[in-house]
Amino acid sequence: MTGLYPFAEYTGIDVAATAGRLYQGDRDHVVFPTMYLSDLIAEAPAPFDLVVIVDVIHPIPSQLRPDVLRGAAALTAPDGMLLIKEWERRRGLAHFVAHAVDRYLSGDKDIEFLTSDELRSLLTSVLPEFEVQTVGRIRPRHNNILYALGRP
Repeated sequence: MTGLYPFAEYTGIDVAATAGRLYQGDRDHVVFPTMYLSDLIAEAPAPFDLVVIVDVIHPIPSQLRPDVLRGAAALTAPDGMLLIKEWERRRGLAHFVAHAVDRYLSGDKDIEFLTSDELRSLLTSVLPEFEVQTVGRIRPRHNNILYALGRP
């Protein structure tokens, strides 16, 4: 992305201390603070043109999901985009492996993957000011689903 938008600034937050460890681009305009979404919101940054949530929904308890989504929406500029990439619960070996890895290697016993319909329902009910503009799949696995949301 930094090649497409060389003057853009990027902020990638994570609660893990290893946030950004795999990033290989120019770090002049990129930061990866270890923090919770609520901490970033408390800093009251300027709204972001693009907010991306990647594989965050399934490991957090269902009762916290609305707060995370609303927080991400609050950080999105009025004409910005909100992208949600998740692993969709589907039948098949790929999902079995993903579930096993998330549950047993991470030690998180509360993993709950959603179907595409469940995720869409969550997004539309929690974020009524947004509309789903497109839905796509991310290679290499068909279970990787991406929702692009924007305000009408």
